[in-house]
Parts: sequence; C-alpha cells; structure tokens
Amino acid sequence: MGGFFAKDLSLLSEAQVMNSPGGAARRPIDYVHEVTVVNRGIACQLRGEDPSALFGEQSHDENKFIVAPSSLTAVEALDNFKASVAEVRGVVESMSEEDMLSLRMSFFGERPAYWVAQFVAIHTNYHNGQLNLVQGLGGDGKNNWSRSE
Repeated sequence: MGGFFAKDLSLLSEAQVMNSPGGAARRPIDYVHEVTVVNRGIACQLRGEDPSALFGEQSHDENKFIVAPSSLTAVEALDNFKASVAEVRGVVESMSEEDMLSLRMSFFGERPAYWVAQFVAIHTNYHNGQLNLVQGLGGDGKNNWSRSE
C-alpha cells in the first residue's frame, strides 16, 4: 500500500495537497502527515515502545484530527511518508515469527504484532481513497496503479 499511496500522492499538485477540496474537507497534507505519524507510532508499538510522546507533539484540529505543521511541503510529506513505511518495514523484517505472534499494545488494545503491523496497510489504504478522490476532482480519472505505466 505504501507504493500505491506514494504514487497517488506524487501525482497531485502542490495546490491539491495543500488545499481543502471544497473548502470544508481535510487538506491532503494533513491526512498524509497523519498517516506518517501513525506509521511511526506503529513502529514504536512493534518495538514495544510507547508512542504517546510522538502523538503529544502533534497539532490537532477542532475534530481532534492531526494537522500537518504549517511549514510542511508536499514533497517533504511524501519523503516523510516513504521513510515511515521503511521504518515499519525494517522493524517487521527484523522480527522473528515468535515476535510477530507476541502481543503488543496497539491503538485498539493488545493485539498480536502481525495485526498491529497490518494496520499500516489498512490505515494507508483508507487515506489513499481520499487521495484518489482529490485526483478525480482535479480531473484525473485514470487508474494510476496500472502496471503499464
């Protein structure tokens, strides 16, 4: 999912990433930043660390959604996202089968580590749907996941 998300994000213009579709929806920069922070939090959980400080550093909107720092650009957000996926992947690849079955504290209570790791794909895919909607609203109706590209 990381590759699909990164590709879809890279196809949006800076203006599409930085602005609210319709004036009321969340800005893509904000949920891209959220996905990055959640990925980093999951990496912490998989290592058995508490991600509370990471989440405590974040700004939130009136709906308690994470908001990107005002200085964050679309290019930086893409690079940060890719780094967060690589961080989770590195943790997972270093884990034994026994580690993957052991319990970790997650955002949803104790779960096996493999379940915690899978949430990266689930959460990324959810927000990738939002990126796809922004693409469509901007006139890009193609399937950008095609192998032929």
